[in-house]
Amino acid sequence: GTKWVDAAYDAMKSRSADELDTAFDNWTDRVNNYPYADVHGNFGYLFKGRVPIRPASNGWGPVPGWTGEHEWKGYIPNSELPRSKNPDSGWVVTCNQRVVGHDYKYYLTHMYGTDYRARRIRERIAGLADQKIGVADMSSIHADAISIPAGVFTRAVVAAGGWDGIHGIAADLLARWDFDLKKDSMEAAIYSASNRFLNIFLMMAAYRGAVKGVIDEGDNVGAEDHFRRQLRPDFIQRLGDGTRDEANYGFQVDEFVKKAFKGGVDELVMQFGIDPTNWRWGDRHRTDHVHPLENAFRGNGRMLNPPRVETDGDGDVPWASGHSAFGDFLVKSGPVNRYIHDPSNWSNGRWIVPLGSSGHPGSPHFSDQQEMWAKVETIPQLWDWDEIATTAETTQHLLPG
Repeated sequence: GTKWVDAAYDAMKSRSADELDTAFDNWTDRVNNYPYADVHGNFGYLFKGRVPIRPASNGWGPVPGWTGEHEWKGYIPNSELPRSKNPDSGWVVTCNQRVVGHDYKYYLTHMYGTDYRARRIRERIAGLADQKIGVADMSSIHADAISIPAGVFTRAVVAAGGWDGIHGIAADLLARWDFDLKKDSMEAAIYSASNRFLNIFLMMAAYRGAVKGVIDEGDNVGAEDHFRRQLRPDFIQRLGDGTRDEANYGFQVDEFVKKAFKGGVDELVMQFGIDPTNWRWGDRHRTDHVHPLENAFRGNGRMLNPPRVETDGDGDVPWASGHSAFGDFLVKSGPVNRYIHDPSNWSNGRWIVPLGSSGHPGSPHFSDQQEMWAKVETIPQLWDWDEIATTAETTQHLLPG
């Protein structure tokens, strides 16, 4: 075993950035990104966990374990794991994107998240550089739903030209769009429907005969993860930077984009009618929390499951609300909590969770934060024990058995 529990306990007791760093020396699993700040003005980023020293081939798929060619050679020393303390930029941003350059001496993984969210957050921070930033500004970044890949795809659709009829109307809407995936947006609905067709066509071109069971059933997590983190980001990058011809895709990219756009618009017409004002992103993009006991108690879903709510965003924006790449648009992933901390005065902090503070479906606090979470609203963090004691609705006494 390892001392990961001790590491977590020591981290929670830390009173400075250096104490936190030392506490996490014993952290082994899971490997995590840790942005931090302390009351002394220090801030930074830690990549912590036990990472084996092994060749990149170990990360691409199964390798023979009996030849000795792929053996681990110990673990990356804590002192050589990625870190950044008090960088000159004045900030750190981590959204599961690559955090080291290609010259880093150890192999970490090839399954980084895309850098879209981190890039957008950096843009937002840069836009606030000349003013004093407060809690409300941080909350507005949580709520940001402007999509970098949507901009790339939209510009390609508009540049393709030759649109008429309802496709021309949809293309004109995209031409004036700011790439903001708001739930009330027609343009967000057009992009998302078209993007799903683009995903399907890309997957079919890449996987060919092996694609069955991925785009039809959507339950092959490994294949979809590979698509999200490798295939699609490469295509979007090349679509935007003009290097598409270097990829030898085996298909004509412009026709590929046009086919995806046409498929998305046709689907919206079929489902919502010819009037684009009826195409709302939020009508398709909703939460779908299902209680684990629903299958055991058929017919009681309304009692067990929280209500569905519409959300902005998708998986590529700071307002992270991911859905299937190939199937429906129900929200499958998102922020399990939102925290805004103020080390100068902890009581200024705010937070919210997707459902509520209770796991009991019968509790009034089972899903009472859900609507606020969907609107990127927050509630106060309580740090003063006297305030907590006087405002508590209930108390629990835990006694040893």
